[in-house]
Amino acid sequence: MNILIVEDETLAAQKLARFIQQYNASFQIVNVLDSVEDTVQYLQSEHLPDLIFLDIHLADGNSFEIFKKIEVKIPIIFATAYDEYALSAFELNSVDYILKPIKQEQINRSLDKYFQLKESFQPQRIDYSQLAKMLRPQHHKTRFMVKYQNKIISLNTTEIACFFAEDGVTCILTFSQEKFVIDYTLDDLVDMLNPTDFFRVNRKYILSIHMISEVHPYFKGRLKVMTTPSLTDEVIISNQRANNFKEWLGK
Repeated sequence: MNILIVEDETLAAQKLARFIQQYNASFQIVNVLDSVEDTVQYLQSEHLPDLIFLDIHLADGNSFEIFKKIEVKIPIIFATAYDEYALSAFELNSVDYILKPIKQEQINRSLDKYFQLKESFQPQRIDYSQLAKMLRPQHHKTRFMVKYQNKIISLNTTEIACFFAEDGVTCILTFSQEKFVIDYTLDDLVDMLNPTDFFRVNRKYILSIHMISEVHPYFKGRLKVMTTPSLTDEVIISNQRANNFKEWLGK
């Protein structure tokens, strides 16, 4: 059995591959891809996998973009951080889903389900584009509750310059250069925030459009972003995200 893994976190992809082969050592991981673009190209080839494990958030965007570009008739097991309220959408529109962080028991359950459904699987009955519509947020988050001294305050997203990951936690940096820790992951925030105002530029930062002061060409098709307020790290956008980033800036 040939399996394709689409996951932009190297450690997560390695862990997933290990769990799959612990389920059955004869299964072949035919490829590990980390972007929408690479996945579209791969699925247009003649050598299609039997099953895809697909993460929602990839290096160059949301994996639902794949279904806008090509028709996919291969069974898919999604890896997701969505809450329980949204999980019925996956149950209706995919073979199965696994919740992050991934565990061996989840892989076993999903593969068992795949084999139960295999004989009756009808690709025309699964509409992955419909799944994307069902999971699209109806309302974007506009405020965050944060701890400030000995109290909790409400912070409007217009005050937020960026979100960033640091030492295993997620933080907010405001335009007034105040820093707050929040309980969401960057993956969570991508689904909550208005995509007109915020863009995930890399694995560490989600930037407000109002924070960006300059953008410069960088090596190998990448972009270097200058921000106000400035950040301690250089903000580099990969060539995979560069086109989407430029389109976002131009909206």
